Amino acid sequence: MRLLPIAQKIAEVIDTSIVVDDTRCLHNLDRFSECQGCFEICPVGAIKAGKPPTLDFDSCQYCRACLAACQMGTYTYTGIDAAQALID
Repeated sequence: MRLLPIAQKIAEVIDTSIVVDDTRCLHNLDRFSECQGCFEICPVGAIKAGKPPTLDFDSCQYCRACLAACQMGTYTYTGIDAAQALID
């Protein structure tokens, strides 16, 4: 099995996008919030601390760690998973 053609197909099909809804961020809902989950978990430092935190889309690797870290649902993923791309 040749992996390069598979990787190329995935790259062509996958549309990765992280959507940030600041209105759901705990920092907007509670100005005294000390939540730091999303920017502490980001492995590349794409999420900068602030009230609310900001996502640097140029640095983001779309690992989706922020989705699991945010209990408020501030981050959502709108891309196609690699496994789904292979099926299609």
